[in-house]
Amino acid sequence: MNWIARYLLAILVLHMVATPFQSEEIALAQIIQGEANHQFMRDEGMSAYCVGWVARNRLVAGRCESYRHCQKDFKGTIIQAPQWRYLAIARLIINSKEDPTGGALYVFSQQDMNQLDFDESQATLVIRASPYRALFFFKEWPGREK
Repeated sequence: MNWIARYLLAILVLHMVATPFQSEEIALAQIIQGEANHQFMRDEGMSAYCVGWVARNRLVAGRCESYRHCQKDFKGTIIQAPQWRYLAIARLIINSKEDPTGGALYVFSQQDMNQLDFDESQATLVIRASPYRALFFFKEWPGREK
């Protein structure tokens, strides 16, 4: 890691320590960590970020009234004390305007896609960790089967 990246990371960590996390940031971090671990994608930062955007999109679309309320819609285990990296991702999502998912309201693992026999070509975003591990993001329920 070069000195600029280390400096920026140090600034981010100091800002996080100086600013307490709000309950909605914690609830979003719990969703992200639970779902990212559930999907076996925890080493992929972009996948965790995009999973958080699905929760944010559901909140903005009025499908849930808070991130705490959104938690019931995700399969992952709710971690009561999320790791700091998921808290940082949650804060970034809440304060960001750039949605990398294209407004996705649904996310499925490769296993989910295979079991449900959904058409992968309908996904607005696909993040592949390997030929057998991927996350598929959809703006609408991919109900039309192959």
